[in-house]
Amino acid sequence: MIGYFFVADILGFGNIVRNSNEVDLVARINSWTTIVDSLAHQHGIDNIQLISDTVFAYTESSTAGLRKLVEFSRLLLNQGVQQSLPIRGAITHGDFDWGRLTYGIAVITAHEL
Repeated sequence: MIGYFFVADILGFGNIVRNSNEVDLVARINSWTTIVDSLAHQHGIDNIQLISDTVFAYTESSTAGLRKLVEFSRLLLNQGVQQSLPIRGAITHGDFDWGRLTYGIAVITAHEL
């Protein structure tokens, strides 16, 4: 499929895991997943995957699809920072396969950015 692809992860997540007690870690993880799920729902992004601290999402190849991902990523950055969960990420456009194994040139390009 061709569309807009988003990938982001939490900066320093490994250190968060290593340096947090279980209660604090669970609270931080719950905060992250709540932010991601809430913003995805709010912006009509139905195609989303969370793997550890990494989020993948995609939208259709249209101006509206790009707007959804830009607004989602902007708010994810803002709300993440407020919760001490800074993110890095990228949006690309291109070909990818979405499923149990998500892969393709758009995924690789976003990851490299």
